[in-house]
Amino acid sequence: MDEHFKDLVVKKLAGQLTDEEETMLNEWLKRSDENKDYFDSMRHLWLAASVILDNKHYSAEVAWKKVQPAIRKNAGRHFNITFIARVAAFWVLAFFLGGFSAYIYFHNEIAISSLIHQKEIIIEAPLGGKSHVYLPDGSKAWLNAGSKLSYSQSFGAKERAVLLEGEAYFDVETDAAKPFVVQAEDINIIAHGTAFNVKAYPEEGTITATLEEGSITVKATDRAAHKFEVGLRPGYTVIYTKNPASADVPNPIVKKIETGLYTSWKDDKWVIEGESLGDLAVKLERRFNMEFVFRSESLKKFKLSGTIKQETLDQILDIMKLTIPLKYTISDGVVTLELDEARTKNYLNEIN
Repeated sequence: MDEHFKDLVVKKLAGQLTDEEETMLNEWLKRSDENKDYFDSMRHLWLAASVILDNKHYSAEVAWKKVQPAIRKNAGRHFNITFIARVAAFWVLAFFLGGFSAYIYFHNEIAISSLIHQKEIIIEAPLGGKSHVYLPDGSKAWLNAGSKLSYSQSFGAKERAVLLEGEAYFDVETDAAKPFVVQAEDINIIAHGTAFNVKAYPEEGTITATLEEGSITVKATDRAAHKFEVGLRPGYTVIYTKNPASADVPNPIVKKIETGLYTSWKDDKWVIEGESLGDLAVKLERRFNMEFVFRSESLKKFKLSGTIKQETLDQILDIMKLTIPLKYTISDGVVTLELDEARTKNYLNEIN
């Protein structure tokens, strides 16, 4: 394929075509289905490259210098390394955290293979990080740590469907003719244009959908053992239990909540209110990519409230020590939590 037209494709995706070049590219696209397929594939690859992972100390210059050796090292592999190098030149924001991590291109060959050969886009937020992605229809998604979002390269042509494992916040562009569907295990969340949060980690026993703006419908799929359909209003959440202990227990449960407690994980200020240390530890494990070990089961029951901004894990644990009788150690990626027996009596006296 003519290198000139490859460059025009990249410039088109970067929004840098002149009127004359736009005409040339359009004529080239009309020449064959092969040309159009090439453009469509590169467009989806470009969209995948628009994943922006949270980083307050991002440096485009440093990131680009560090990605160049990886580009040379991976030259000749099964994916289009020439195109990716061009993408990197235009969109260095895909390389983050002060080091080489063009995550879905070079570090994860399975993801790139899926992108090209299976016609599927896969976006992953690794443990210890979050990601922000723009979908082909202009909708936005924020992925929490340890989450994966995937969708077909044909997304938006006839339907708008994504598959979620983990947690994500969606800000969906309005399209009355094509509802936006989030598939989370045996549950579908259907929206037209709205902002909502879905939490569906496979290892957890519940799936929750929380609505901030607009309206959504939460519906069990044909695969689900328990059939239901719930319409949600802003300020409400629906909680579905995957394997309820009893059929007599309402499932799902719909309740009015403060949405920030369910959605602030994506922001600079993460708000926590009345959350048990046991539940919070699970979230901190993902957020910091650490393992938490409790030496005392009673510690899990202590309730915590507050706002986490840009504190380190040590800082967060030190703040916890001021409010509950807690001792901790950190070693080799493991956080060990113990009950501070000396402070327990005083703590009980204070709360009583």
